[in-house]
Amino acid sequence: MFRLHAVLLDVEADFLYGKLEEEIYMEIPMGYKEFYQDPGKDTVLKLQMAMYGLVQAARQWFKCLSDILIIGI
Repeated sequence: MFRLHAVLLDVEADFLYGKLEEEIYMEIPMGYKEFYQDPGKDTVLKLQMAMYGLVQAARQWFKCLSDILIIGI
């Protein structure tokens, strides 16, 4: 009827480049705590980009993709 075709692709690093709109902090991973000057304090890191496993990563990736795609029938 419409003669549309779909192309499927897999982006391996798709969640890694989403820019976050909100401030998100994470605890320092276990193997990296000794690299910080005061290991006795509870130090957190502020994320500047989305990372795999983050709940907001999929939403930010979809928002970026939907801003680029134009669907017309």
